[in-house]
Amino acid sequence: MTAAGHELKTAIRKRSIDRAALTTVGIVGDESSESVHHTLDRALHIFPLEHYPVIERRLEVRLPRPAFGENLSAHGLLEETVFVGHRLRIGRTICVLRSRQNAARP
Repeated sequence: MTAAGHELKTAIRKRSIDRAALTTVGIVGDESSESVHHTLDRALHIFPLEHYPVIERRLEVRLPRPAFGENLSAHGLLEETVFVGHRLRIGRTICVLRSRQNAARP
C-alpha cells in the first residue's frame, strides 16, 4: 500500500471467518505488520458491529466486514456498557479489556 508517496506495510485487511483459535497472543494465523501486536497486552482487537452503520452513513459508503483490522466483530460490546478492566470469556479464553492505543505507539 502506498500513501503520500511512501510504501506502507499493513495487515489491516482481514477476511471474515466462521471459526478461529484464540491464544494468549492472538488469533492463530492472524498477521500483523507491527511488532507490538500479538503480545499479552495486544492479543485481540474487538470492534462493535453497531458502529458500522454510523460510520457508513458519515462516509456515504458501504464498508466490508472487517474494515478496521479487527479480529472480532460483536454486537453489544459498546463503550457505554463495557469498560477498561472488564473481563470477557471468549471460548475458554479470558480477555481483559484495555483502551485502544495506536499500534505505532506502544
